[in-house]
Amino acid sequence: MKKALFDELVDSLEQAAAHARGETVPGLVVHVPSEIDVGADNGMDLSEFKIGGEFLCGPGRWRCTDIGTRVVVAIRVDEAQISSKEVGEPVVTRTLTGAEAEAIGWFDGPPYGVLEYVFDEDDRTVCRPA
Repeated sequence: MKKALFDELVDSLEQAAAHARGETVPGLVVHVPSEIDVGADNGMDLSEFKIGGEFLCGPGRWRCTDIGTRVVVAIRVDEAQISSKEVGEPVVTRTLTGAEAEAIGWFDGPPYGVLEYVFDEDDRTVCRPA
């Protein structure tokens, strides 16, 4: 390794160590917002969910089936994966559209014919009204 490159690497490591100790190092720029908007869109608040109401989260559309003190329980209603198994045969899984699953009663409940998922306060930060 050439001496100049070696010296540059050593200098960089020394700067990193200094930064870790809280010291000011050359070339480091810290951007701090002048104010934090606590009213910014941070997903959905627990009070925005209604049993039977729908919301969007990630790639799917969800229907709220229960609301707890800190969590929301919901089923995915834009699609449904169903599996079947005949004796001596492998498990067969297929995906139904939301309309197909609704028509044959997979979303009727409780109990529901599809999995219910729990959304906690962290999950709700990426949910939005439908």
